[in-house]
Amino acid sequence: LQIPATYSLDTTWGGLARMFLEANSKGPESLRVFITDELAEPYEEAGDRPDMESVRACVDDDRAPGVAPDGQTVLGVVAGVDVQERRVYWTVRAFGLEGRSWLMTHGFTAREETDGTLEMLTPILMDTYAGFPVSLGLIDSGYDRDVIYTYCRGVGGNRFIPSKGRAGSQMTDLIRLTPQDRMPDGSPAPGGLMLAVVNVDHWKTIVHERIAVKRGLPREWRLHNGAEDDYLIHFISEYRRPNPRIKGAIKYEWVHDKRYPNHYLDCEVLACAGAYAMGWDYVAQAPTAPPPPRKPSRDRHPWAPKPLSHGIRV
Repeated sequence: LQIPATYSLDTTWGGLARMFLEANSKGPESLRVFITDELAEPYEEAGDRPDMESVRACVDDDRAPGVAPDGQTVLGVVAGVDVQERRVYWTVRAFGLEGRSWLMTHGFTAREETDGTLEMLTPILMDTYAGFPVSLGLIDSGYDRDVIYTYCRGVGGNRFIPSKGRAGSQMTDLIRLTPQDRMPDGSPAPGGLMLAVVNVDHWKTIVHERIAVKRGLPREWRLHNGAEDDYLIHFISEYRRPNPRIKGAIKYEWVHDKRYPNHYLDCEVLACAGAYAMGWDYVAQAPTAPPPPRKPSRDRHPWAPKPLSHGIRV
């Protein structure tokens, strides 16, 4: 058992303050030694993440759930779903011009209320928001894969599809759609189930970046006035830091601060990835004429409308 220096009669608060400032000026490693050796506390790097005040600043006090802001063009609505052992979390987000987006609704349901199925999602995913249906829903299949696949096949049409997260070091695509059902010759089955493989490192970075955007600016990321701290706290749950295990060029990794839940962050990551698959991630202006045909891309949802404009935010 290590005793903190604060218990020593030979240590003053002023002396500790000077030691802290000196350690902090020398860099993260000196600061880590000060915290673990002098304060006898576990060291956890703060990392790159927003604080609660920044997340609270995204709340529109004048906008109720399910309502789009006045004067804004909505391109469509996407849902993100995180399935856990006991609960299912979801967010539904509308996307507009210049990368703007607005939370329509969010929530969770205990799975025991539906005998472990996902039927509680149907009225949410089949509803309309700001006059729009949910065009695409990504459902994280990291837990209870078979139940999720069965549900998505039952809904049909690949409107709601399972997803799987991958770290940015494991994939270069921002989102990749892969067939899960194949014909006897190995070719994709027409209308068969698709799996969305999502570059979660990229989309977590995008969510955190957009939290910092002020209201009214391009790429604003807004929340309705029903989003309370129980929801907001999920967005300070993870942070990005340099990966100490990789030598050479700096590579980053995402770390979950276990003091906070992260389920709504996962949902919003899927919603942003889904908007990108639909071609809505950044549309500069409302179209005046249908866009010309374009070659299908493997990172777009194959049943999505053709993108109005397709700027890629990397």
